[in-house]
Amino acid sequence: MASDTRKRYALLIGNNGYITSAWGRLSEPTISAKTLSDALSQSGFQVRTCTNLKLDKLRSEIADFHAL
Repeated sequence: MASDTRKRYALLIGNNGYITSAWGRLSEPTISAKTLSDALSQSGFQVRTCTNLKLDKLRSEIADFHAL
């Protein structure tokens, strides 16, 4: 069986506060993002984890990730 040599990427975003109340609050989103980041890294993903970003920085991170 041939091994898969493609690179796998993940962008994880954890924000403790939301401007809108339309979404239910997560109990510990930044801790959850870190935990998931560790698990994905161990599975061979190249992970970028971002927490508590302002909207402009969040957009920048998404654009950078999309460019991969």
